[in-house]
Formats: sequence, C-alpha cells, structure tokens
Amino acid sequence: MGKPFVDAELLASKWRLQLPDYFEPSACSSKKARTSFGPDFKLFYSERRASKYYKRKAEQCIFDGLCRKSIKFPRHKAVANLFPFAPRHRVIYSRKHYQEMRFKDLEFALELAPNAAESFIYATKGSGAGIPEHFHFQSFNAELPAFKASSRLFYNDGFRIEKPEFPSYCLKFSGTGFARILYSLIQESNHSFNLAVSKDSLLYFPRSKEVPENWWKFGAAELSGFFVFRDFQKFKAAKANELYKPMKDACLGLKEQERTESLLESLLPEKSGLAKN
Repeated sequence: MGKPFVDAELLASKWRLQLPDYFEPSACSSKKARTSFGPDFKLFYSERRASKYYKRKAEQCIFDGLCRKSIKFPRHKAVANLFPFAPRHRVIYSRKHYQEMRFKDLEFALELAPNAAESFIYATKGSGAGIPEHFHFQSFNAELPAFKASSRLFYNDGFRIEKPEFPSYCLKFSGTGFARILYSLIQESNHSFNLAVSKDSLLYFPRSKEVPENWWKFGAAELSGFFVFRDFQKFKAAKANELYKPMKDACLGLKEQERTESLLESLLPEKSGLAKN
C-alpha cells in the first residue's frame, strides 16, 4: 500500500479537537423505530439539516471557504459539516477537483476509519450525493444500524464478505486486502453506489434508483438504517415498516443482485473461500 495516508499523531491531536462542531442536540429531533430485522432504525430531523447550501461560482470548489479551519491530509482535507445530523459531522474531500472516487480515495477511507473510530459514508452521482461534482465523503460520531444486522457468509479467505439480512441490498467486507477487488467490482458493475465504512468493516450498496420517493433522496445513511428527514411532519409520522419498500426500491433487484455476485466471484483470488449454499 506504500506510505500511510493517515498520520496517527495528527489524528490524536487534531481529529477530535481542531474543527468546530455545529451539531446541536437541543435543536434536533430524533427517535428509534423498531424493525423486524434486528437493529432499530434511527430517524432524525433538524431545521439546519433541512436547509441547503448553493454554490455561487462555477469555478470554485464548493467546499473551499465553508470553514476556516481544516485538517489537511496529503490528498484530502476535512472541514466541519455546516448541516450536521450527528456529533463531529465532517466533510472530507479531495484537494484536487474530480467527481468519481479513485482507488486512492478508497484506500484513504479504509485507513482513516479505524484510526478515527467513526462512521464514514460516500455517495456517487445518482445515489443521493448532495454535491456530486466534487469527490467527498462524510464522517460522524454515530453507529449505522446496518452494521449490526445478521449476515450470511459469502466468502472467507484472507478477508470476509457477507450478505446482511437487511431491507437494502448490500455486501459487507471486513478484514484486509479487499480494496482492489471491491474497486474492480465497482468499476466493472457500472452501477451508482453508496459506501458506509465503520472501524472494522465496509458496506457496499449498488444502486438502481436515486429517488425511491418523489420527496426524498436516499443516501448511504438511509440505506444503512439512519434516516435524515427534510420534512418534520413526515419525520413524526414515519414508521419502520413503511421504510422497507423505498430501501429495497433504491437498490438492485434480484437479477441484478445475482449478476453482481457472479461478477464478484470472478474477481475473487481463491474460489475455495466461497461459502457453500
């Protein structure tokens, strides 16, 4: 992998202290919704999150100037998220201007997440990204319910791949050494997608649709069971079983799931590691 992207001393001294935190629990509404899949869903609303930021000059990086303070990495910067839905909500973006996630970005996220001990999410164009023109992902101090769902083993040889039993279709990667295989799967499958990364695993959500409801873009948080509402009345009325269908609708159907898994099998180095059905 070469020289580490993440400086452990930098994380220890600055990651939790340097940037302002605009999350105000007293100005937010949140609740849990019991599910039939094990972990409870988390539902969230705040007026601040319901607002939007608009880019003024086409030539500017939209993230520059959002926050005077930043944490600087060799290829990325981290700034405070002005529209947070969890404590220490940050935007981490590439210092060079490009749209699509590159392999180095994936490596960086996988190395940063266990050091930061927080959740990370990523969205492409067509998968709920609010600012798709410049590569970025988000980090925050909140656990995503999908990581706690029970799973069926798909592969286990050097690293693990599992299929979580959850309304939104995803593949769960854990261990080390899977980054290149996952990146190849992303490139060759040609689907829009979301990623959610925890300190010890990653969820890959290949997408079929950006907007399962005409009033809401689902992103990685929603597909992971953490629902960020922009409408307070819908937040108050929402129940877990009403969210299952839009979660499923945003992801691949059965035939595309099978194609994705067949493609993944072809990319795996050791076929003996495949689970027997």
